[in-house]
Amino acid sequence: PAPGCWVRLKTGAKRDGTITAMEGRIVWDGGVSGRGGSPDRLLNLYHIPHVKLEGFAVRTNKPGPGAYRAPGAPQVAVPREGNMDLLARELEIDPVAIRLKNALKKGDRTRSGAPLPHDWLKMTIRKAAAAAKWGKVRLKSNQGMGIACGEWQNASGQTNAFITMAADGSVTLMTGQVDITGLHTVLAQITSEELGVPVSDVTVTLGDTDTVPFTGLSAGSKAAYSAGTAARQAAIEARDQLLKQASELLEVPAEKLVVADGQVKEQGRGKRRSISLAEVAEAAIGSREGPVSGRSVIGRFPTYPSFSVQIATVEVDPDTGQVRLIDMVAAQDVGRALNPMLVEGQLEGGAIQSAGFGMMEEQRYDDTGKLLNPNLLDYAIPTAMDVPQVKSELVEVPCELGPYGAKGVGEPPIIPGGAAIANAVLDAVGAQVTDLPMTPERVVAAMRRQGRR
Repeated sequence: PAPGCWVRLKTGAKRDGTITAMEGRIVWDGGVSGRGGSPDRLLNLYHIPHVKLEGFAVRTNKPGPGAYRAPGAPQVAVPREGNMDLLARELEIDPVAIRLKNALKKGDRTRSGAPLPHDWLKMTIRKAAAAAKWGKVRLKSNQGMGIACGEWQNASGQTNAFITMAADGSVTLMTGQVDITGLHTVLAQITSEELGVPVSDVTVTLGDTDTVPFTGLSAGSKAAYSAGTAARQAAIEARDQLLKQASELLEVPAEKLVVADGQVKEQGRGKRRSISLAEVAEAAIGSREGPVSGRSVIGRFPTYPSFSVQIATVEVDPDTGQVRLIDMVAAQDVGRALNPMLVEGQLEGGAIQSAGFGMMEEQRYDDTGKLLNPNLLDYAIPTAMDVPQVKSELVEVPCELGPYGAKGVGEPPIIPGGAAIANAVLDAVGAQVTDLPMTPERVVAAMRRQGRR
C-alpha cells in the first residue's frame, strides 16, 4: 500500500491572492517499516517565499508502505489544493485565477535548484481550463467543478542500449530496461528515426540481463526518458559508422550524406548518389571496422518536473452524500509526446486511478492490524460504470534534456484527480471533505459538520 497521512496546512496570502507563506505538518502512517514521504511534496507548484514544514513517519502495526505511482504525492495534493480553493473562496477569487497568479513560471527555481526554462504549469492550467470550458458551463445546484494541480520530477539513469545491423539492413536493439508502459514501441520508433529504417525492420529485445549491462527499474517515470536517450545515442553511433562506410563506397564525404527511407543519400542538388542500407551493412561486415553497431551506457542526468492539471465535474446527492463523477479533463505537460496515443493512455489511466483514490479505494484495518478487505470483492476500484470518458490534453513544449524533448509522463496523472474531485464536491455543496476516499458517509458528515444540511 501507499502510505496514508494526516496533514495540517495553513496558507497565507495578500488580498490580491498572492501567496506569502505556508506552514504545514504531515504525519505518515509508515506501517511496520516506519517509512513515510517527504513534506516537500507540498511544494514545487506555486511560488511561496516563506515555508515551514514538518514531517513525521510513525511506525504502526500495519504492513509497510511500498512505491505506488507517484508515492506520497496524491495524498498531499488533497490538502494543498483544497487549501488553494478555500483561499480562493475567502478572497472571492476564481480557483483557476489564483493558481495562475501563483504558479511557478519561467526562471523560478524548483526544489532541485534548477530554474524552469518555460511556463509549463501555467500553460497546462490554461489548457485544462479551456478543455473543460471553465466558467462557461452552466451547472445544476447540486453539481460542482473542481481543479487541482500536481507535479512529479522523473528519475533518470542506470540504463543502456546496444544496436547491431544485419546484412539485410534490419536492426536489433537490446537493452536491460523492462517494458511496462509501451517502451518497446517507443524505442523502436527512436531507432527507426535515427537510422532511417522502417519501424517494422527494428527488433527490440528488452530485459535480457545475459546480453546487456545492468539496468535500473522501469520506475520513477524514467523508462522512455532514460532508455530512450540511451537508444538514441547508440543509434547515432551506429549511424556514424554507416555514413563512414557509405562514404567509402560512394566516394562522397560523410558530412554530405544522410540516412532516410532505407537508404544513404547524397545531399544537394542535381544528380545525387545513393545506396541501400543493406548494401552498406553487408559491405561493413567484411570491412576493417566490422559490422555496424552502436552502444550507449548512461548514468544519472538532469531532469525537469512534469506538471499535471485535472478538472473534475461531479454531481452530489445532498440526501445520501453519493458523489457521481460526470466529467474529467486531464492535461499534462509532456515535453514532446514520442507516441501521443501511448501518452494519452497514461493520462487516462492515471486520472481513473486518481478518481479511485479519491472516491472509493481504501484499505481498512482493525485495531490488531488485520486487513479487513483483502480482495476485490470488498476493495472497490473504478469500473467503466464509475467514470466518464477522460478528455486528455497534451501540452507539448520540448524539454531540452530528454530524447527529442520528451519528459517522464507515467506518474503525474495520478496526482491531482482526487484533489480535483474533492474541490468539485466543495463547489457543489459548499462543504470540504477532508477524509478520503469520499464515501457517502464522509460527504454527509462533512456537510453536517460545516452546517450544509
